Amino acid sequence: MKLLLLFFLVSCANTKKVETALSLVIEEATSSTATQQTRLEILHLARKYDLSSFLYTKKIVIDPRLEKTKWHPVITLNTRYKDHPQRLLAQLLHEELHWWMRDHKVNVQVAIPELKANFKGAPVIKGSRDRDATYRHLLICWMEFRAVSKYMGEEAAKEVLQHFVAEKRFPWIYGKVLRDHKRIEKIVRKYEFIPDELYPKINLMR
Repeated sequence: MKLLLLFFLVSCANTKKVETALSLVIEEATSSTATQQTRLEILHLARKYDLSSFLYTKKIVIDPRLEKTKWHPVITLNTRYKDHPQRLLAQLLHEELHWWMRDHKVNVQVAIPELKANFKGAPVIKGSRDRDATYRHLLICWMEFRAVSKYMGEEAAKEVLQHFVAEKRFPWIYGKVLRDHKRIEKIVRKYEFIPDELYPKINLMR
């Protein structure tokens, strides 16, 4: 069955859109070996881990020219992590969780003052208007860590975040998630804006 699926996907390599049984629609902005590999890895991850609970939007674009991934107006990923499935999964979940948070704006906005009081000195993310975006990302990155832990285990999730810090991708934010997971979790639970799938009875970062 896997061989049949792989044959089908490879046969579509010259097209820019592939629709799967998971209702995912993945487009390649420009088709290349790197974009094809990234697309196949996303499909593999989606099937292996049943990501259906976190696919808030079903369309994904892969653009190898993109420096920074984005979630709006459509999730657009680059090919940076085509050889690193754990990081690619985290990248995809991060952008998907932006869509989840969009539908919980009120809860998030109420929580921001408490985040500011507990985590001072937040930098302004490049391209953002103010520090509120940093605190929103603190919540998204916490949920991202939790989601990766759900699928791949806590140690793998920690390694992913440590790599992001090392490559200076939101280093302040991911650093806080690594060091202060329990403090963030307390605020998250207080304002009840975490997806139900991230409430497993597991003890993370104890």
